[in-house]
Formats: sequence, C-alpha cells, structure tokens
Amino acid sequence: MHVLPASVTAGQTDFQCADVGVNTITLTATDVNGNAATCNATVTVIDNIPPVPVCQDITVQLGDNGSATITGLDTDNGSSDACGIASRTVDNDTFDCSDIGAVHPIVLTVTDHNGNSSTCSANVTVQDNTAPNARCKTQTITLPLDEAGQANLAVHQIDNNSTDACGIASREIGISALIAMTPVPHTVTLTVTDLHGNVATCTSKVFITDLTAPVLVCPDQYTIQLDEYGKATVDLQEYASGSSDNCGITVWEAQLSEFDCNFVGSMFMVLTVYDEAGNSDFCFKPITIVDNIAPVGAVPGCDGTAGRQRFGYAHRRRSGQRLERRLRHTVGSAQPAVVRLWGCGG
Repeated sequence: MHVLPASVTAGQTDFQCADVGVNTITLTATDVNGNAATCNATVTVIDNIPPVPVCQDITVQLGDNGSATITGLDTDNGSSDACGIASRTVDNDTFDCSDIGAVHPIVLTVTDHNGNSSTCSANVTVQDNTAPNARCKTQTITLPLDEAGQANLAVHQIDNNSTDACGIASREIGISALIAMTPVPHTVTLTVTDLHGNVATCTSKVFITDLTAPVLVCPDQYTIQLDEYGKATVDLQEYASGSSDNCGITVWEAQLSEFDCNFVGSMFMVLTVYDEAGNSDFCFKPITIVDNIAPVGAVPGCDGTAGRQRFGYAHRRRSGQRLERRLRHTVGSAQPAVVRLWGCGG
C-alpha cells in the first residue's frame, strides 16, 4: 500500500520579477513518523504582461543648426510596468526646418525588461524661435554725397553675410538715404528677419563725405556804377547768382568787392566760393567800374541859368569822398565862394 507523506514543503513558494526565468527549488517530503526525503524541482517564471504606455503631445524648438532631436522620454507621460521599463523609443526622432507648420504624429514604444512591449501615439509640433545671426560690417563705411546732396546706402554695404538655419526673409536698414554730414559717423541699424518672423539686429558706422565742388557761374562781363558818393559794392551772390552746390555754398570770398573812384575803368574780378566740406571753385572775370553821375554843386548868387562863371580850382579831394572846390567868384562879390560837390569830381 502506498502511503502519502504527512507533509511536502518547498524551499521557495513565492516568485517575483527578479525570479523570471528558470528557478531550482528543493522539495522536502516528511512521513507521519518524521522520516524526510528531498528532491529538486525546476520552476520557470514567465512575465507576459506588457507595460502600460502613456503618451503626451510635445512642442520642440529647432536649434541654431535648424534641427531638433527627441527621445522616448520626451513623449512619455508616465508609462509603467510591474517589472520595470527597459526602453522607450519613438519611430521619428529628428525634425528640421521642413517640419515647421505641421503636426507630426509619432509612435512611442515602451518595452519592459522581459521583452514585453506596447505602444501609444503622440503629436509633435515643430517651431523655430531661434533668431537669425545678424552680422554687420565692423569697419566704418564712407559714403560720398552725390550732386543732389544725398548719400544712398544699400543693404549689402552694411550686411556682412548674416545667416539663419531656416532661411532669411528680409534684410532692412533703418535709413537708406543720408543727407547730413556730421563730425561723427551715423549709426545705421540692420534688421534681419527669418522666414518664421524671428528678428535680430546689428549696427554699423557710416561716415558721410562731400567730395563735390561747388559750380561757380560768373558773368563774362560785369559793369557796376559808382553811386553819388563815389562808392560801389558788388553783391557777390547776385553777381554769381547761377552758382550752386549739392550742400549749399557757405563762404563767398572776393579779392575785391568794394570800389571807389580810384578804380574807374576795367579790371578783373576774382571770386572764390566754398561749401561746408571745404570744396571750392573760383572765377576770374573782367569787371568795369563806371562813373556816370555828373557833379552836383551850389554857387551862391547863381541859379544855374545865369551867365557863365569863371572860377579857378583851389583844392580837390578825390577817392570817392566829398569834393570841396574853392573858386573865386568874379561876379557880384569880391569874396571867394565855396562850392561843395559830391561824386568823383569834374
């Protein structure tokens, strides 16, 4: 007759994740009389339960090189497994400028330590928030004013190969026409905008110069009349009224512009003009000074229509000043009469 043992015990009865695989245990059988015997048994522990995946949508920013890389952890939102997660992977982990503007679905695969896996889906939005690399020329740029008094500035004169990983939409300067000359350079700002609206700026120094000389227009012949005092002054701007300069004439210099009786006749007029930058032009033209004003005098006892007066000159003073002529009156008086005249004399 076969008698069952009073008890059978196992060296291990509880198994956990750490026991997954083949385990050798010892069984002990004891009869009612206390006799015992042992044997070994093999217990294989299997984990067939997959992880519990949990995904989340994410937004990624492209870097300076125009690309971005994600990992499974970026889209995992708390996936779990009793025996632990060995890996999280996504089916698309690299994005670039071409991915901007669309939602990209990806699949997250979660695998536990025993090879069980499960998946979930997430959406990836790609953005470019990286500003361009705005680069301006560091050396001072010199621009000459043109004949209209304007210096035209182009973007390429400021830009020093500004870049952006996803492309530049525009390069603009704050001012394209400069008309002012100053002792210090102008500061000009270059604004660089990429295809996604990101903006960066830089500055350059621009110095404005005027290399255009004035154009002096003088008459080929000019005549000026001495006044009743024997004086005449040439209005230089009226004399050369057709003259011009891109920035305006600031200085008018004549070798001689004021004349008196000593200059009656022809001579040469030398006129030089300067603009603010010191550019100059000159002319050398003939000028004629004339005295067409007859002497004007008064003789006591004469009304200008009576008989001729005989007189002798006692004194004459010239150079455009008042002339004093002292003459001896031979009619009606034994005293000399004094006649005061103006002009250049008779």
